[in-house]
Amino acid sequence: MDKKINTLMTSLSKRAVEYLAEEMGLEAEKVEYHLKSIDQHTLKPLTSLVALSGGLGVYLAFSFDKPLIDTILERYTEEMTVTDEMVDKFIEVTAGDLLNLVAGNALAEVSDKGSPITITPPLFISGAKQIGRVDRAKIYMASLQFPEGNMDMICIGPPNLFDDKLEYKER
Repeated sequence: MDKKINTLMTSLSKRAVEYLAEEMGLEAEKVEYHLKSIDQHTLKPLTSLVALSGGLGVYLAFSFDKPLIDTILERYTEEMTVTDEMVDKFIEVTAGDLLNLVAGNALAEVSDKGSPITITPPLFISGAKQIGRVDRAKIYMASLQFPEGNMDMICIGPPNLFDDKLEYKER
C-alpha cells in the first residue's frame, strides 16, 4: 500500500504543478514530500476532501492557504462575474474542481487492471484544524509552495478511522 500511496502523491504533485502553471500561470517554487507516515498535520483554511475506494481506500485532501485559493479563484473565474455573495461558494467549487481534475488524472497511474478506483464528490472543511495519526492510521503529504501561498495534498487512511470532517472515530 505504501508504494501505491507514494506513486499517487508523486503523480498528484506533478499533475497539480503542471495544471496550475499551464492553466493558471502559477509557478511552484518548491515541492516537499512526506512519503512516510507523519504523526500530525494542520489543515489550512480551506480543504477539499474526497474518498478514494477500490485499490486505495484513503481520504484525499487538498488544503489551501487563503491567498493561493483566492488567486486560483480569480484566474478560474476571470471571464465570469462573481458577486461578493457568490465568492464562498465559488471558492468551494474551484477547490473541488481542482481536486477532481488532478486526482482523476493521477489515479490512472495507480489503478490496478480490473480494480477500478472510485472517487466521491468533494466535501469541504473550512478553518484550520489539526489531524493526528492514531491507531493504525497513516498520513502522507506533499506540499506545493507558490509565491501566493501553499497547497498541501494529504492522503489519510484507512478512511474507516475518520469521519468526513477528518475527526477520529472513537472505537
